Amino acid sequence: MAGIAGIAHWGSRPAPRDLVEGMLEVIRHRGPDGLFAGARKNIALGHAQFNLNERERNKTQPIWLPDGSCGLVADARLYNHEELWRALGSVTWFRDTPSDAELLLAAYQRWGEQAVLRLRGDFAFAVWDERKGRLFAARDPFGVKPFFYHTDSVGIRFGSEPKQLLRLPGVTTEPHDGVIADYLYRGIHRAFEETFFLGVNRLRAGHFLIAANDRLYQERFWPASASPEDFRGSPGECAEQFYFLFREGVRQRLDMDALAAMELSGGYDSSAVVLAAADIFKSRTPSSPRPVTISQTYPEFACDESVYSDAIAAQTGFEHLRAVAPCENFAPGLLGELQKVDAPTPEIFWQRRSEATALLRNRNCKVVLTGQGGDDLVWDPDYELDLWRSRRYLSAIRYCLYDPRVIREKATRSCLKRLVRQSIGPRLIRILQRGREKPVREIFDWINVSLLEKHQSYLDRNAFAGERPVYADLARDSISNWLTEPAFLRMIEQEECLSAYAGVELRHPFLDQNLAEFVLSVPFETRLQLAPSFKAILVAALGHRLPEKVRRRASKAAFDDYFISLLTTSRPALLNMVSDTTRLASERYVKLQCAAKQWDRPLSADSGWFAGARSVWQPVFLEIWLQNLGDATRTF
Repeated sequence: MAGIAGIAHWGSRPAPRDLVEGMLEVIRHRGPDGLFAGARKNIALGHAQFNLNERERNKTQPIWLPDGSCGLVADARLYNHEELWRALGSVTWFRDTPSDAELLLAAYQRWGEQAVLRLRGDFAFAVWDERKGRLFAARDPFGVKPFFYHTDSVGIRFGSEPKQLLRLPGVTTEPHDGVIADYLYRGIHRAFEETFFLGVNRLRAGHFLIAANDRLYQERFWPASASPEDFRGSPGECAEQFYFLFREGVRQRLDMDALAAMELSGGYDSSAVVLAAADIFKSRTPSSPRPVTISQTYPEFACDESVYSDAIAAQTGFEHLRAVAPCENFAPGLLGELQKVDAPTPEIFWQRRSEATALLRNRNCKVVLTGQGGDDLVWDPDYELDLWRSRRYLSAIRYCLYDPRVIREKATRSCLKRLVRQSIGPRLIRILQRGREKPVREIFDWINVSLLEKHQSYLDRNAFAGERPVYADLARDSISNWLTEPAFLRMIEQEECLSAYAGVELRHPFLDQNLAEFVLSVPFETRLQLAPSFKAILVAALGHRLPEKVRRRASKAAFDDYFISLLTTSRPALLNMVSDTTRLASERYVKLQCAAKQWDRPLSADSGWFAGARSVWQPVFLEIWLQNLGDATRTF
């Protein structure tokens, strides 16, 4: 949750320290332990400090090599701290146990840009290399830590949030039409380089950046183009190795002097985190404080999972906090939520987060472990395609008809359809479709179609601009796609941003590079031999630890009823916020009058929050955000 800031000029013009100090003021919420800045020649760097360990309390940033040739700022939590220190060997300028930032600078000094391949953790950092006259920056594989930048012929500026850059001379709040078009088309924001502000870019997850006077480019370092070596063990050994790596990931994320909390929804993923933590504290006495668990409850809503979270809490014995999710008008705080995330994608249940934050603050919890990434890492892909491709045709059909995973998701028909498409091949499909109109995604009549047509190339983008990773089977290809999906990575990025405003750092044990690389090494045949349950590899790994009540859950919780109830309560106040049609800011993007025709119809959870209610929330959120761009650098 710490923050960074920096300005580098390409020539000899001195970098203004006062501007960096101003950039830090914008993110003061990220630095409860102090704001620090320093300038040397044409580079100024700043850091908002958030201490979780006593050993780093007196280690401030920015830091420099003794000869001044390199300087660094970082928002980083390295989970292979000891391993990296050993690999570096003797570093003459280390005075005692190095901080994560010192390790990063020493790693860059030793291995250059290849240092990122040795890192395991959540990080966003920048190194100014005086000898090469360039800035090197890198961001962890899942984008847990944020990094944004703006560049021109004068230099480059960077920070942890776009609003830091928007306060600088020469950086405007002009919206990026391509990003808005993509958001309107899909209903979600995808985390490519571009942000909602023209000229303000993000360093993408799993990429490093090199910026100099004559060039600027990003390059992917994770996932690697070559797939991991196949795991050769049995299904049982696969489950054991998964649990070993997962438990280690939980242990590393609890290893600190500060008190941590663990989200506990009652689903498989958050339950797995809590069960692994219980294992850790049962087998030995860690030096870290014993964590607590926290659950959100939804009385009278179908999405309430209290019966499952209570079962996990009772079994593990951790102190259990409960926050009741309110269902009140969210409109009064909407503008603040829009401005926090620098995008028209607010969190409408901000009051729910506030309730949980109050409980955490009372317990002085500074870190929260989540189950985020569990769905993307351990969900079972479509094995029928790999079975068919390996000429096991009857097995593929049986899988579609009888496998409990398929039946549970009511996916038999869609599985069989995929098999038909796989069997006839893309060439024959093209022949059969010749002369027929190409199916298109449904476009709401309130979206400006000419805007979509103008930015069609942006709409067609996918996660990999260059060489894609290659896997031996389609199942692993699916998992890799899920983990690198720009919409998923944006969700992780936005969660980090909002938690920082709450004074909390998020950590995600499922988003662990070692664990992900192991899962991507497991052949589909090995996973298919595990007991056919929902999220089979995770259930097999947890074994007897998972309470029977949770194991026998019929389905995942769906929150449409809660979201629709929130929107129904807030709708009158929302519509009042855009009632003045003489000063609409979104006219070139949406036809608000067309959307308004649907604003009076009843909202139903059956039609869904995303599809059924989108005509209400999306154009309204965009209009309110555009109207208030002048306050984009507001602090909280």
